[in-house]
Amino acid sequence: MYKRQVLEHNPGNEEAFNYVFNSTMANLQYEEALNILNRYKKARGESKALTMKELMVYNRMGNTARVAALTKQLFGKYPEDSSLREAYVNIMLADAKSKMADNNYSEAIVSLNLVTQYGDEETQKDARHILYNAYMGMGDYNNALDILKSQGTNGPDILVKQADIYYKQQRYPMAVSAYEQAIDTVSYTHLRAHETRHDL
Repeated sequence: MYKRQVLEHNPGNEEAFNYVFNSTMANLQYEEALNILNRYKKARGESKALTMKELMVYNRMGNTARVAALTKQLFGKYPEDSSLREAYVNIMLADAKSKMADNNYSEAIVSLNLVTQYGDEETQKDARHILYNAYMGMGDYNNALDILKSQGTNGPDILVKQADIYYKQQRYPMAVSAYEQAIDTVSYTHLRAHETRHDL
């Protein structure tokens, strides 16, 4: 109780703030925790640590809109923070998936480009797969083709997708060629597997 009185009279008292804020959080009084935090911020000024505390409160409250807004704000200020970068990438990926579900391809592409810029290898791979679908949804076949070519693999599934795009672009000889390559790749893989079995 004493610490609360100290904080009432001096909202910028660090020791009193930490004690009251932590006990309020422990009691799940999230709205009260935000009030205490805001009063403390007015007295002491903004800082990364305080914004991180605010982010934690909104996370506990399940307020995804505020979590997303604060994470973007924090990442903009501290792009070198790896945990913030990861949180930011996850938010942008979820944002892109939600826009894809609404067929809002152009906005999904903006979010996905940020994911490919800041995400790790696995996340970038996911983003490129969704980007391909977004470009196909928009009928932007050239960009869809670029995504396929950037994957650095000529597996049969990639070749079939390329053939499909060439067909849609009415580039029929290239479509046929890509289909033939896909069939050759499958036949070759099948043949190698068959030979390996005979060698055993």
